[in-house]
Amino acid sequence: MAERTYAFASQKSFRNGRAFSSVKYCYCPSCDNLRPRNWYARRNCEICNKECVTIVVERTIFGLLMYVLDAIAVVLIVLYAAYYQFNADWASFFSAIPSDVALILIFAMIILSFISAFIDLSKTTAIAQQKVEAIHRNRTAHKIQR
Repeated sequence: MAERTYAFASQKSFRNGRAFSSVKYCYCPSCDNLRPRNWYARRNCEICNKECVTIVVERTIFGLLMYVLDAIAVVLIVLYAAYYQFNADWASFFSAIPSDVALILIFAMIILSFISAFIDLSKTTAIAQQKVEAIHRNRTAHKIQR
């Protein structure tokens, strides 16, 4: 069976529809800097502008939780606006939730999403740091063998 690819075929995380399953880090050997890779700097270090090594780390369960909480918050915001602001008939079932409780739920989902994003980023950064240390060990072992 042929592999599904998208316009971003050169990026592994976009193959097989897994756009949000990994985090890319940029490790600069020149300045020994490790950062999450941003889309605008591409393969260059933000500090010294030299080429980086891209390190791909799979997201933790907290990354998935972040996206689920964001989706729930968006649904709640749409329902809140539809019922309480625009009096939409299709959202009349939302009347069972008082507006204060709905707002508390919306903000709780957003805050929990921020917390899970922080946990996911800290865990994936630690994994990326371990991969960088493995790169250093391999380079040191290669230099010793010469």
